[in-house]
Amino acid sequence: MAIRAHLGPALAASIPASPGPAWRLLLDLPAATVHSRSRTTETVSIELPGVGRVVRKLWTWPRRRDRLKGALRTTWVARSPARREFDALARLHALSGGPFAPEPLGFLDHREHGVLRECVLVTREIEGAQDLARWLVATPPGRARSAVLARLAARVREMHDAGLADLEMHPRNVLVVQATGDVLKVDCAKQRRRAGRVARARDLAALDVGLVRLVRPKERDAFLLVYCADDALRASIERERRRIDARESRRLPRAE
Repeated sequence: MAIRAHLGPALAASIPASPGPAWRLLLDLPAATVHSRSRTTETVSIELPGVGRVVRKLWTWPRRRDRLKGALRTTWVARSPARREFDALARLHALSGGPFAPEPLGFLDHREHGVLRECVLVTREIEGAQDLARWLVATPPGRARSAVLARLAARVREMHDAGLADLEMHPRNVLVVQATGDVLKVDCAKQRRRAGRVARARDLAALDVGLVRLVRPKERDAFLLVYCADDALRASIERERRRIDARESRRLPRAE
């Protein structure tokens, strides 16, 4: 078993320097809060001595078919999803307008014979955050909602102007910090350093699946106006939204 670790200063000061013991410590800590679980990923909050509450995202491939399906993405020649997401979060955290993602603290990869078997990402927990879709359902139209949507439009535009395309800009992957009204992006493993018109339209269309259902038309128009979407881009957003709508709309909470 080969463990590769990349630990930021906060993690390096609080967990063993040796990758093997560091891996066991991080995985043995019990979950304080479960955020999401699927067949291959688990995202939970844990209490890390010396650091406090952090988010631990673990990728595993328990079935042989999963490992075969992802073989080209998980051999020694490819970066792990934990590494890709760590790098993506770091780029968003360093945007000139301020952090647009939680602080990435480190990642570890477990490989056997060069093939990735498991990997884990650790990020700073954002206290009092709720995903955008659920926040919109719980928040009535008004000044607070308008401010959050305007802030999100400005941050997405800044991300695109910095040459970054997220490709997973779904409302469930955007956090709203309720105490401050700030917005943060999570689940960024597919981020690319290219943001042409097609990539911009795809990101905005993924958000638009939620906006057309969870906000008023005037709020959606205001969002696109803050982003500075021209007529051609709006038409591209409409086409891309129809393409992904059936899959993503099922994942949205119901509006009251």
